[in-house]
Amino acid sequence: MATWLSMIVAARLLAPGDFGLLGMPQVFLGLVTMLSEFGLATAIIAQPSIDDEQVGQLNSLALLVGAGAVAVTCTAARPLGSFFDTPELPMVVAATSSVFVISGLRAVLGALLQKELKFRYVALAESAQALAGAVTMVVLSVWGFRYWALVFAPVVGNLESLAGVGGSPQKGVTLLEVRLGDSAAVVRHRYSGMLRASARRALGPGIVQTVRRWLGHP
Repeated sequence: MATWLSMIVAARLLAPGDFGLLGMPQVFLGLVTMLSEFGLATAIIAQPSIDDEQVGQLNSLALLVGAGAVAVTCTAARPLGSFFDTPELPMVVAATSSVFVISGLRAVLGALLQKELKFRYVALAESAQALAGAVTMVVLSVWGFRYWALVFAPVVGNLESLAGVGGSPQKGVTLLEVRLGDSAAVVRHRYSGMLRASARRALGPGIVQTVRRWLGHP
């Protein structure tokens, strides 16, 4: 409800061009979002047991995947601006990409809560995310930030959600507590089957098989 109300208020305060600017890169950003999810949340929920060391490893991997998504998005920001002939677009795309790191870490922590059946905290975090994003959008729209109100609303919302799931009672979680090589090993040996299954559901078996052949796997 808060999201809908904030969009109604923003529609009254912002110009159609502000919404159009945010709509230009959505196909590209949607593709990066789909690839950056990486099936980690599904792997965590499906895993019978996870200790604190494995949680740290998965957090490290989520941070790496998110940082990779940010790098890819920022690299594509200028070509997208040239393609749409919109000078403002590269900065908008780069700022929007910060969500990938935040949502990656939030996905791991949220999956741990779901695994422990603490759905109340997940719901509270999602409600806080919607409310924080709605308030940010309305306030920035009133202050005349134009399309930046639409850019920063999801960023603030995701930060609030990350703070919510991170502050909820669960196993001790530490970020980057192991080497990145260990993070790759735990995924390769413990979660590879579940991640492949998640990738098939997200991307389709044809795309997954093509990627495996390109990488030299049968």
